Amino acid sequence: MSNPLWPVLLVLALVFFWAIGAYNRLVRLRAAVGTAFAALEPLLRERLAWVKGALPPAEPPAPDAPASTLDEPRTQAWARLDAAGEQLALALAPVRSQPVSARAVRSLAQAQAALHAAWVAVAPPEPGQALQAQWDRLRHQELPLTAAFNEAVRAYNAAATQFPAMVMARLCGFRPGQMLEPTGEDKA
Repeated sequence: MSNPLWPVLLVLALVFFWAIGAYNRLVRLRAAVGTAFAALEPLLRERLAWVKGALPPAEPPAPDAPASTLDEPRTQAWARLDAAGEQLALALAPVRSQPVSARAVRSLAQAQAALHAAWVAVAPPEPGQALQAQWDRLRHQELPLTAAFNEAVRAYNAAATQFPAMVMARLCGFRPGQMLEPTGEDKA
């Protein structure tokens, strides 16, 4: 009365349900990365808006102004800060739509590093000044959320590279994520 088909069907059912479970876990972990970035993004936008508000008003040069006044290092530094802010604004959208995209997160990390470097060039030398204090406050608010994003990416990457789930990850197109690397100010 034993049918040799039952063991095969049982194994196929186990593989099927395992595949569904592995897929759901990867989807859940990828969604956690998106949730972590969704919590971080408003703070990045707040800092970006603050930087834009801290920029001195652009004044058109006087028609008889010598060319040397247009090339002042301080003016150039503020222009670089403005450009770095624009770069960060442009880098946020792709990460919002694809928070696990390594390319998009790398671009965001580069934009953050450019903003930090531009800020260092214009920041007041005394750390107690209002502008520097506000910059530091905004950065310190971002740090735990950046760490949470990195932890979510780490968990997703670990799940996507564990055998046998990595088979499902490759079949379904789950790519490894990229963590936000700390900028120079975070490493200190």
